[in-house]
Amino acid sequence: MRSLDAQSVRDVFDYVDGVLLWRFSSGGFVRKGRVAGRRLSDGYWQIRFGRKAYRRARLVFLWHTGRWPEPEVDHRNRIRDDDRIENLRESTKQENAFNKSAKGYSRYAGKDRWRAYIVVDGRQTWLGDFPSEALARQARLAAKPVFHKIQEVNT
Repeated sequence: MRSLDAQSVRDVFDYVDGVLLWRFSSGGFVRKGRVAGRRLSDGYWQIRFGRKAYRRARLVFLWHTGRWPEPEVDHRNRIRDDDRIENLRESTKQENAFNKSAKGYSRYAGKDRWRAYIVVDGRQTWLGDFPSEALARQARLAAKPVFHKIQEVNT
């Protein structure tokens, strides 16, 4: 079986604001102009095409760039069903994990102090302890661009 290429995706789907629409009707659920795929319980969209299931974000990336995202595709704004091309970027597994909404600060049990931390390569790095939640949060936000260097990829 040959690998799915960008032209095949463009021949079958139209792209409108992060959504892929069927370009033809073929019985069942495939109807011209209908949104392709379904939203999964984890929030991502999946499209069945040629006996295989694909994440919609990967197909949108292929549709626009002519190549598969390697190794992963990341949603810049962390909204799993926002597959607009300007919201997608290639990323490594680690860069994708950096884009999660981890808080990175917590209160010391039974104390009026807060600690800030950041995780890099699976290891937690302590950023300090602080007298308020606001200061701990500020320290975590300041550390993120230093420790989590995510390379932007022009699409």
